[in-house]
Amino acid sequence: MAGRIPVGSLITDIKLNGDQPVKTLRQLRQAVSSTTSAWKAQEAVLKSTGKTTEAAEAKYKGLSEAVKNQRKYIEALADKQRNLKKVQAEADQTTEKGKQAYKNATEEIQKNAAQTLRATTRLESLTKQQEKAKSSLNYYKSGLAEAQKSLKQTQAVTKSYVERLKAEGKGYESAKAKLNGYKSSLENLNKQQKIQAQELARIASESGKSSDAYKRQEIRLNQTATTLAKTKSAMNELNSSMHKANPTVFDKLKTKLTGLDSQAEKTHRTFKEVFMGSALGNALSNSLSNIGSSLKNAYEEGMNLNLAVAKINGRFKGMGMSTRQIQSLDKQLGELKANTAMTGDNVANLQAHMLNWSTIGTKGAMQMAKTIAGVGDTSKLTGDQIERVSASLQRVGSTGKVTYSSLSRITKAAPTFMQALAKGAGMSQSKMIALLKTGKVTQKQFQQWMASASKYSDDAFKGFGKTQAGALKSMQVARQKLEQQFTKPIFNAKTSPGFKIEVQH
Repeated sequence: MAGRIPVGSLITDIKLNGDQPVKTLRQLRQAVSSTTSAWKAQEAVLKSTGKTTEAAEAKYKGLSEAVKNQRKYIEALADKQRNLKKVQAEADQTTEKGKQAYKNATEEIQKNAAQTLRATTRLESLTKQQEKAKSSLNYYKSGLAEAQKSLKQTQAVTKSYVERLKAEGKGYESAKAKLNGYKSSLENLNKQQKIQAQELARIASESGKSSDAYKRQEIRLNQTATTLAKTKSAMNELNSSMHKANPTVFDKLKTKLTGLDSQAEKTHRTFKEVFMGSALGNALSNSLSNIGSSLKNAYEEGMNLNLAVAKINGRFKGMGMSTRQIQSLDKQLGELKANTAMTGDNVANLQAHMLNWSTIGTKGAMQMAKTIAGVGDTSKLTGDQIERVSASLQRVGSTGKVTYSSLSRITKAAPTFMQALAKGAGMSQSKMIALLKTGKVTQKQFQQWMASASKYSDDAFKGFGKTQAGALKSMQVARQKLEQQFTKPIFNAKTSPGFKIEVQH
């Protein structure tokens, strides 16, 4: 009846871990908190000693225990709610004591309902944490965590070693170290892919293929496969560049062909006659067969490169350049091609533009070409963009004076142009701009500034060489130079009178 069950003194008889009895709701709450504190402390200790898998296991077990205790707490709250409702129903509201008992029970029911709601929300949070902890534990137990950690460490070490070799000027060795790094990464990624595939199968068995966990794991597996494919592609590209740039084989062939060319000159016969002769013909045939069919492409590319150079030289000759000047232009062409994003044709067009525009001679034109190439690097321009800048410059100063407004198209295309020009002029950028705005700067003075700025392009070239694109370009140009050199005697002989040139494309 009324007052027979005192409100707030409800006793439960539940045990945690099968050991200590928990008799009150407060003790049940404390049991959850104590369990949480315990696993967090254990996890921290294990992590500090590098035992990541054991730490993940401690977290999962601790959260599992906390979830179990939280459920017991909610069950106890539900028992209390039932008893409170019973007290409320049995209260005799015809008496003052009964009315007070009813009122007290009603208030306790409301408090208990709110407490149950909070406890249920906490249970949901703990359950989610438990699921994540389980996933994390599986991640560590599968070996995937260790594999990914190993990959990061290996890549970091390889990167530092490659950079060191580059700084020491050991370009080929650095490329070789990078190639070994790719091979190590591929081995690791294959291991990761296998583990992730096994994990996907496990999730499909436990949760089904339509579950969120399955979809997340499927995305991870696809991402690993993508990284694997990209790494393979990068490795193959680097391996191909290294193979073509390896000087040993090419140097041997170059030596043989240089000797061949020398003998041909001494006998004053065309290459066709030499080739048909027994001694030299056999020498060339044996040379080519010894290095194998893999150099066929190198031979064809070398011949095409010599043909391209011959056409460029013919163009310069038509512009009135002497043999010595053409040789200097050829040398600069190779340097600018190796240190920028430009192709041979881009560089040749740049040189031609500067030669046509120059009022300070051939040497000045070449210096201006070098300045524009350096600006192209610092402005991160493509080869075609650098060439277009040089074409635009030809219109600057056509009236004999150079104004700031006439350079707007150039400064927009090449943001670092004014900075380089100021260095060449030996003044601050703001002072130089102010001078240009007066309209008193002559075309010759402007070109002299540009020519003087060429000495700063070497820093830009060094910066380009430190990039991945720059390093690959350097190897590519070195390979092409060798191909061009060892096929030059053949090209010269074939283009001599009495022998028809046939270059394959």
